[in-house]
Amino acid sequence: MELVCRKPWVRDSFRRAEPIIRKLRAAEPSWLPGYKVRILDGNHLGATEHRIDELRRTWAAPLPGKALVVFDQAKGLVRDVFLTEDGQAQERRLIGRVLETVQRGELWIADRNFCTLPLIFGMHRREACFVLRQHGQLKGHLLGHRQRVGKTETGIVYEQAIAVTEPASKEELILRRVTVELSQPTRDGDTEIHILSNLPGEAASAQKLAELYRNRWTIERVFFEIERAFESEISTLGYRRRPVRALAGLLAYNAVALVEAAIACEHGRETVRNEVSTYYLSLEIRGAWDGMQIAIPPKHWRVFATQSDDDFAATLREIARRMQLARYKKHPRGPKKKPPKKPNTKTATRLHR
Repeated sequence: MELVCRKPWVRDSFRRAEPIIRKLRAAEPSWLPGYKVRILDGNHLGATEHRIDELRRTWAAPLPGKALVVFDQAKGLVRDVFLTEDGQAQERRLIGRVLETVQRGELWIADRNFCTLPLIFGMHRREACFVLRQHGQLKGHLLGHRQRVGKTETGIVYEQAIAVTEPASKEELILRRVTVELSQPTRDGDTEIHILSNLPGEAASAQKLAELYRNRWTIERVFFEIERAFESEISTLGYRRRPVRALAGLLAYNAVALVEAAIACEHGRETVRNEVSTYYLSLEIRGAWDGMQIAIPPKHWRVFATQSDDDFAATLREIARRMQLARYKKHPRGPKKKPPKKPNTKTATRLHR
């Protein structure tokens, strides 16, 4: 059974937050001028701990569900979410629902799990563009010889055309295939990655396509910090309603994004990017919220619900102007240290004897 969450809470929060971001003039420049960049990411709703003993011996035990999250790169907001409680479901089963929201002139960036023919041809027919890491199961017919076109921070870049065919319609589509020979292998041991795109060459070079795919990690890291601060997983491991808690984390993401937009408006975008910790901001909201609900009567909160976009943006700017940013200072992590070598237990035991 697949139960898909249809609550439009995240979509509504985006509609309310977007005009405030516009009033604050805090939107980031598009990663690719002329395109509205969307980042599609998938994740389990909660799987960081083992299931309890009673559920380990049955295949019918509840499993973590799945979520597909859509980020608006320029606004810095979660735009939409598609949830399912079916732990056996693949992320690809939700692609049809994602395609319903795709619009002309958008550029979608996603990992290899979403590199499927339905998504590629669906985007093409909606006159949208994509940058996808090629999945090993997606086969195509390479055309011509690959050409070395330059270098990036991560390795040497090559480009080649590839033809993919939709089995049902027999329609063929010619895509660009960018290969990056990595200077350092990925954590999975990959020494090169392949990126597929239907962007025209005059819109983005091969190096730019590689950069666009790499940039998606910047937003994922920020979202991870907020998810960690708000603990948006359900700790009751046999509990089936994880999507409600996941939605809370996504709504928190948009709330923190508004705060950061106001800080950027008053103190500068570089200050937010380099000095302000999203994690500490999230902890502040999480820690102060319960106390504020007790100390401030409900009637004093209603004023914010009736404020115009201009007035609400001005209120956020006033709060940001008075903030002590030193309390939320970012502490960059230093280089990882190599773990110490483990002693040879057999040798140690023999010497002890």
